[in-house]
Formats: sequence, structure tokens, C-alpha cells
Amino acid sequence: MGIGQIDAANISGTKVNEIQWLDDIIDWSREKGYQIINMGRCSRQHLACLLLALTWQTGISAELDEDRPVDARQTVVAVFPERFAPIYSITVNSLPTGFGIEIMEEVASRAGVTVEYVPVASWDAAFAQLKSGQADIIPNLGITEKRKAFVNFTRPINKIPVSLLVLEDKGLFDQLDDLRGSRYIVGVVRDNVGVNILNQEPAIRSREYPHLADALLDLATNKIDAIIYPTPLAKYLARNLRLKGQIQAIGEPLREIPRAIAVNKQQPELAEKLDRALQEVLASKTYGTIYSRWHPETVFWDHRRVTYLVLALVVMGLLAYGYFRFNVLRRINKALESTNAFINTVLDISAEGILTLNRNGMVLTANKAAEEIFGRNKASLVEYSIASLMPEVEANEFSKTLESFDSEAQARKNRNIEEQFREYRIKSDDGRLRSVRIALDVTRVEGVQYFICTVQDVSQLREAQQLADFYVTHDPMTGLINQNGFSVILENLLSQSKRHGRSLSCLHIDIDRMHAINNTYGRAGGDEVLIQFAKRLGELIRISDLAVVYDDNLLVRAGGNRFVVILPETDQTGAVYAGKRIIYAIEAKPFEVNQNYINVTCKIGVAIYPEHGTTPAELLARSEAALRSAKANSRKRIHFYVKEDDEGERASEAWADRIIPGIRENRFFLLFQPILEIQSGKVTHYEALVRYKGADDKIILPGEFIPVAERYGSIKQIDRRVMELAITHLAGHDAIGSGISISINLSGANIGDPELFEWLEGLFEEQQLDPGHLVFEITETASLHSISTARSFIDSIKALGCRIALDDFGTGLSSFTYLRNFPVDILKIDGSFIRNLPNSEEDRVMVRSMVDVAHSLGKQVVAEFVCSEEIFNIVKDFGVDYAQGYFISKPIELEKFVASNSSLPSLARQVR
Repeated sequence: MGIGQIDAANISGTKVNEIQWLDDIIDWSREKGYQIINMGRCSRQHLACLLLALTWQTGISAELDEDRPVDARQTVVAVFPERFAPIYSITVNSLPTGFGIEIMEEVASRAGVTVEYVPVASWDAAFAQLKSGQADIIPNLGITEKRKAFVNFTRPINKIPVSLLVLEDKGLFDQLDDLRGSRYIVGVVRDNVGVNILNQEPAIRSREYPHLADALLDLATNKIDAIIYPTPLAKYLARNLRLKGQIQAIGEPLREIPRAIAVNKQQPELAEKLDRALQEVLASKTYGTIYSRWHPETVFWDHRRVTYLVLALVVMGLLAYGYFRFNVLRRINKALESTNAFINTVLDISAEGILTLNRNGMVLTANKAAEEIFGRNKASLVEYSIASLMPEVEANEFSKTLESFDSEAQARKNRNIEEQFREYRIKSDDGRLRSVRIALDVTRVEGVQYFICTVQDVSQLREAQQLADFYVTHDPMTGLINQNGFSVILENLLSQSKRHGRSLSCLHIDIDRMHAINNTYGRAGGDEVLIQFAKRLGELIRISDLAVVYDDNLLVRAGGNRFVVILPETDQTGAVYAGKRIIYAIEAKPFEVNQNYINVTCKIGVAIYPEHGTTPAELLARSEAALRSAKANSRKRIHFYVKEDDEGERASEAWADRIIPGIRENRFFLLFQPILEIQSGKVTHYEALVRYKGADDKIILPGEFIPVAERYGSIKQIDRRVMELAITHLAGHDAIGSGISISINLSGANIGDPELFEWLEGLFEEQQLDPGHLVFEITETASLHSISTARSFIDSIKALGCRIALDDFGTGLSSFTYLRNFPVDILKIDGSFIRNLPNSEEDRVMVRSMVDVAHSLGKQVVAEFVCSEEIFNIVKDFGVDYAQGYFISKPIELEKFVASNSSLPSLARQVR
């Protein structure tokens, strides 16, 4: 029972036993910490009377003050995470404590409010209570734009730097940039700012932890090399964990996070009140006291170092006393003069920078080379500490090297010269940092220690190394990431897609006709097309809504004329849309190269995560397989991966292993398709068509093995085998006077091969064959790869006595223009123009024009794919010289056809 309660009972007229009442008062006083001495019953009665009188007077005063306004303090609810040292924590007595709590108490006292603290499990729980109105404030919260949406912030309490932290730095690296592409591992804490920083640095290896303590313990056991975390918080916890060694920040802070009192958005008046109170706290000495208590600075000259210093001074004093005790000062002076003379000579003639330093690292002398390396004249070097010319971290390291030099003397003697050099960065007068290598040696004169410091400028070497490192992961021509640097990025993107259950599209893009562009406009022109292609593709991705671009890392040059685009959060529908946008953007306007305008087209192969692959290697391989299928189909611009794409690739690989053995085992043989001379109705000319006989005697058409041979470089062997077989057939018929001629298809790989002519000459001489009966067919696209080479090749073939036919005429870029540059004898119109002659007026116009142009240039014309009587009559009316196709005859064995040249009697009569 309290005094006020007793008073109220008396005023209301309720009788209270005075002894019991006095005992209650004594007990209440003892509970409140007051001492009342033992007293007798009479004394108690007197004391009771006195207290009754006082109580009555207090009651009177209370009644008089009932009408006065009461100055009640406003109560606000503060919510905070229970574990966030040193900002917040809960004591063993379940009381809130920490830097944020003490600052809040000081602000509340000045603002006239009472704070009720409610600890919660996490920041998310704290935000939830603040948003729902269950809480009014968070005492100390980092300011971000996202949080401003639901809270008002006071002015900042302080700014917490976020740094790259190491345990007793050994100079392994100097800043975050040094970790890109290295073997070092950086630890970050889940949902902390370090995760966001390293998301922008995919080339840095990282490891994520649930708590800071876990990361610090791994740092102490060398499982990781550094952590990224708010610096004072990490140092505070490291001290509490009593880690062996001291946490140090490397380089400049990566970020600074301002922290303030966060107030519910619905209470702007409270926010203003707290802000005014906080302004007073920040200007007071109390703030510094609180801050120092929770963020103590490391004191260099602690008790241990002071003890060592005193001992060192005592030892040095004893040594100095003994030194001078034996009166060798004169000899020391002479030694000093000799040393000075030597140093001056070295300074004058050395090409390296040479400094002499005192024990504290102060520059005493400097030579010309040192002035040039440091970018300062001698006046700005002498009497300045060399550490003052370095960044803070490296300056501390250099100072420690000087301090520990004596203890390292024996180890230094066992190291070679290169190992004695250590690398630092120095500041020039213009503020630029320059990399130097510094080696130290020590000498003593009159008991005083001096350092000889040799300096080498390695800034250009480091810049070259950085450039080399850059080109390991980047394409030097376009500046895009190459496949080496891309694997890490794609791995991260796939991890994110897997974590969120989202699709990801991989688009493999190939520029059409790149070989022809290189040959037509030169290698420099082709490179310019690649650069402009990459730039246009990059601009399209950055300005469009195709995907969210992560630091432009979604665009990669995969090699040659191939590019890869990765689209996160994109399924097949989105990939189709993106592919069409890319094709439209590339083809919308030509590329300008040396005042020439080049129309560029492309094909795209697409693989989708997770349907087509779950690893970077799978996605890249399957998108590339889809691209090959798109290139094989002239009508497809975009092709999505299917299993058949891999089956085709495996079939190609199998054929690559069967071609050379097939030549040795005589599995390649020839069939011959007759070519009818329309005017005479006779067949005296045949086209040799190669076939392959499988192990089960199955006849395999060239469409299955010719593309593989061209891809893997065995097409030359097939061409020579075909020429051997055709010349052998031709020689046999020439001997019996049949008067036939044979056409042989020659691949582009043989065009320009100087060994081919010598080989042909030897074969003609061996078979005693008239070369005029042999016709070489070369495709228009093959000849356009290099016009000068093709022209020289054709001239050489004709010099042997053979004839030349230009196959697939009409499919090239500038058919009529190039026709006049090639001294060909026969023109074969591509079947794509012939097969639709009955139904296409455009094709009829094109074919008639080709025939007229060819005849005007003195060349004969062959129409391919004549598969019906109607088509035959059309080409006959157009004046075509020869017809070839299934209407004339399918490919057959030459001997059977020649032996009975009555295979076409009805057709011959029709012609005549």
C-alpha cells in the first residue's frame, strides 16, 4: 500500500488502524530503499500522527490542483531488432541497450516523450509493425529511398561506412577492383548491403552467410579472404568474439549509409519534434560520449606497445652508452663520411630512384630518378614522410615494414633480390596514383638507423597487366564480354532464375554472308561490320523493353561473327518477340563501310532455361545447335532448339569419322544424269553425281555427307576421288570413240589450290584423256568468295583444256555483274527459277533475261530441274541449249545408258 492510497483512505473517512498503517508505511519505505530505525509503540504513534497531518495537507493540495492542467509526457512505441550490435541488443535482464537506444533516450528526454521499447526478431518484423501502426518509431535505421515511402526520417544520427574488410592485411590486394577474376573469396551477409555491391561485380568470387559472426569466424580461419560489411559494426563484433588479429578496412569506403530516427509516416509532428531534439543532441558533448562508448577507436599506443617501446628505448640507451664508452666516435665519423660519399655517387649515376630515409620514414635525400618517378621535385620530397605520399592502407603497411625491419633481417638475407621488393602506390602532385616497387636496406651511422630505399616505376607494367586481364574476359575488337568472362555471369543469372522459378532465354546470333563480306570489302571492312553490328545490337538491348540489362553483361561476342544475347525472365514467347526485334533492327538500314552500304542479315538459334538446359554449357551448346539448324534452313530466321538438332550434330560427327575410311574402302561411287541437247535431241553430256554405299548396301545421297565434309575439311579428298572416278569412266568411253563429255562439281575449297593443277595434269597424262571432254562446275557463291582467286583458277583450268560451267546461276548477290568477269563456257540456271516456270511470271521473266544475257556473251545455257513436259516446252521456247532433270532421266549408271542410247526416242522425236 502506498502513501497516496493511505491518504485517500483517510480523506474518505475510512478508519485505519494506526499501528497497521504505520507498519505499512515502514514496509513501503523499505521497498523503496529508505531506512526507518526501530522504534517503540509510543514513538510509532507520534510518527503516525505526524504522517496523518502531512497526508491531510497533501490531500488538500491535491484537491486544489485538480483543476490545473497536467503536463503528461507523450508515450511512443519504439520497435527494433533484438540482435544488431552495437546499435541494438538485449541484456540478460531483457533490457534494451546499444548505441541506438542511448541516443533515443537522450532525444526523448529533450523532446519530452517517453519511449516504450519493443524488441522483435528481424528488420522485416520491425518494418511490418511500423507500417501497421503498432509502433511509432525505429530509433536508428539506415536511410534508403525505398524506406522513405513508409517512414519520415529525422536528420542523420551518423553515417556508417561500408568497406572491404580483412584480418591483419598482408598486402594481398589494395581495393575491390583487384579481386575481379582473382582466386580470392569475399564474404557477405544475407540481406545486407554487401550482397547488393557484389551483385554488380559478377567477376568477384563470393560466399553468402546468414550471420556476420559466421563470416568473421571463416575470415579468422582463412576460409575466405575478406568481407564486405558496415565497418564499425564488424569491428565491434570482432572485438566481442575476441578474434586473433585486428579487422582492417582496405581502400576507400565502398558506400556510406546515413542512419536516422524513422517515424511513422502518419505522425509528421512527432518527426519534427524528434528532429529538433536530435539537433540539440548532435551539438552536445553527450553525443560524443555515447558514440565513443559504442564505437571505440583502436589506440595504436596501447599498453603492450608502450611497454615494448620503453624496453626498446632502454636497450638502445644501454647500447649507445656502451658504444660511446669505448670511444669509437672518431671511427664512426669516418665511416659516416664514407657512407655519405657512396650514397652521393649512387644517387648521381643510378637509373633507379634512390631515397635515404630516417627511422620514421622521413626522406633525407633523393636522386633525379626518384624525382621523376614520384613526379615531385627534391624540395617537395625532402623532409616529408614517404608514407604521406601513399594511400592510407599502404602507408600503414609501409610504416609497419620499417618498424619490423630489424626482426626480418635474418629472413631478408635468405631471400633473393626480387623477393625483397614490395609494391606500393604513390601519389604524384597531380593526384594520380602510380605503382612502384620498393626495396629497403638498412645502415647505421653513429648508432642511428637509416634506410636506403630503391624505387622502380612499374605503373606501365601494371597497366599492361590490367589490359591483358581485361582482354582475357573481353573481346578487344567490340569491347564486349567474350565466352571466358561470360560463364560466370551466366552462372549467376541461372542461379537467380532457379531461385525465383523464372525462365531465361539464350539467343545465339550469326551474321549471314560474313565470308563474302570479308572477301569483297577486305578484312578491315568485315571488322567494321562486326563493330557496327555489336553496337547496334547493344543499343537495341539497352533502349528496348526486351529485358532488364545487368551492367550491359547480357551481350557477348561468342567468336567470329557470332553473338549471344541472354534475356532473364523471358520465356519462348518473349524470345520470339526479342528475336524479331533484333532481326528488324539489323535489317532496318544498311551498314556504312568506307562509303559503301552493306545490307546485313542474320539467323538466330534459341535455347530456353530450364526446358533446353540448366547449365551455361548446355544452354550455349543447344542454342548453337539451334543456330546451325536455322542456317541449314534458308527459310527459317529464328529456330528454337529441338532434340533433332543434337541428333543432326551427332550424325555429322559420325560422318566425319566415316568419310576418309569410305574413300579408302571405295564406298564412294558415281551415277550420271544425262543432259539433253534440246535442238538435236541427243545426249552426249552427263553430270557425275557422287553416292555413298553403306555397310548394308544402302545408297546414301550427298546431302548427308557433303556438308559434313565441307565443315570438317575433307571435301578436297571427296572431290579428288570423284575426279579420279569420272576421268576413269571418261577415258574408257573416249577410247571407244563414244564422244561423250562429263561434268564434275568442284567445291569452293579447291578453288585456288595450286596442287590441283599438277595433280590433274598427271592424271590426264596417265589416262591419255582429252581434257576438252571434262567440264568443271563451280557454284556462283563459291566463286564470289574471292573474285581474283576464282578468275585465276578458271584461267588455269581452261589452260589445261577443260571447260567451265557456272552452277546455281541467279542465286548470288550480283549474278549478271560477275558473269562478265568469269570466262565460263556454260551457264546452269538454278532449279529454283525453273521448277515454277508454269506458275510464276516473275520466274519466266528472270529465266528469259538470263538466257538472253548468256547468249549475248557467247555462253551456252543449261536448265536444271526440268521435271515435266510443260517446263521442257517453256525452256525450249526460251532458246535454252540443254535440259537436265527427271523429265530427261534420273541419275543412272553410265555404261547402261551409253550402251543403249535409245532411252529417249520419243523425246528426240518431239524435239525434232
